[in-house]
Amino acid sequence: LDLATGTAAALPHAVVDEGEMGPTVQVQLDFAVEESHLLLVRGAPASPVPASAPDGQRAITGTSPTGRHEPRGPVRRRTLGRRWRFERRDPNVLVLARCAYQLEGPDGKATEWSHPLPQPALKRLLRRRYGWPEITFREVQPWRKYAGGPPEPVDELTRLCFRVDLAFDPSPEQQLELVVEEAAEWSVAVNGRPVSPSGDWWIDPAMQRLPVGHVLRRGENVIELACRFREDMSFEPVYLIGDFAVETYDMRTFRLTHEPDTLAAGSWIYQGYPFYAGRMAYRQEVELPAAGRTWLELPYLPAAAARVRINGVYVGTLAWAPLRAELTAHVRTGTNTIEIEVVNSLRNLFGPHYRFEPLALVTPGHWFYDGTASSEMAVVPDGLPGDVYIVQER
Repeated sequence: LDLATGTAAALPHAVVDEGEMGPTVQVQLDFAVEESHLLLVRGAPASPVPASAPDGQRAITGTSPTGRHEPRGPVRRRTLGRRWRFERRDPNVLVLARCAYQLEGPDGKATEWSHPLPQPALKRLLRRRYGWPEITFREVQPWRKYAGGPPEPVDELTRLCFRVDLAFDPSPEQQLELVVEEAAEWSVAVNGRPVSPSGDWWIDPAMQRLPVGHVLRRGENVIELACRFREDMSFEPVYLIGDFAVETYDMRTFRLTHEPDTLAAGSWIYQGYPFYAGRMAYRQEVELPAAGRTWLELPYLPAAAARVRINGVYVGTLAWAPLRAELTAHVRTGTNTIEIEVVNSLRNLFGPHYRFEPLALVTPGHWFYDGTASSEMAVVPDGLPGDVYIVQER
């Protein structure tokens, strides 16, 4: 079973009588370094099929009969240039996870605006203020806890204030949208002008999109949300998505800028995409001489997977070792276009953004405030590795 494509192919095999153990099925497998095979066995052993099949009929992964295996003779190993043209194929994101807050009582009297707080810290502060458990539904599902309907909102009005710096004047055709979870519960204004959900959603139906390009401007922008909280309401970061780069030098302060023309190999975190989740296609023209078999090889992959194309032809998906795709059938002598479409996870988008210790396993508890959140936000490397190789048999 090929996990990269989901296809299953019959294996040559032999049925051997093991006496008391009964018949067993034997297959011949080839393994590249660190490679695994997944075998799917259906039904009882069939009649024997010769197990010593030609090389091209063995269980070999990859995109050619000999898959991702090491070359059989001397090779040329070439490191590609570090600068790549690129195409972002999903909206970029700025995560707004720090805000000031203000409370207004039933009598219309309001507190002073607070200093900016991390969203987990403010969430804990408000839930404690209203006597609610910090873990919203521990051991009790919401449809059971609130079988008679949602709880009543508190008397106080809570206002949240986020600030966003733009280094450009938005153009009419530029995508710029605010994403608010449970947007119907909030009133939202940008620079004092109300904005409303468009009816479209992003990633999840609960995450509603609000167009804001027409109210954003160069310089500082003020985004205010207001609602009367209920115990069952979510309180999550707000997201600004669209066509822009996110400039940061310290993961504390952020500014929206125009996107670069190229990306360097290596993590894209400090190249304008610290919270990006989606597909990023890297392209480069490469001069290749006439040679034997040819592979593209990655030393490691700081992302979930990478799809490889040469001259517009898909040749393989890399997601586990060995990170090697064979290009031989589609290589031209002379100029070739290499494309590597990197697909990352949702880790940098959804966090946890305030846990800096290495996490072998992330659980829901890692999103709760532990009293140590700083102004810096935690992300992990994403993108291409620093080096990308072309390997050719001599």
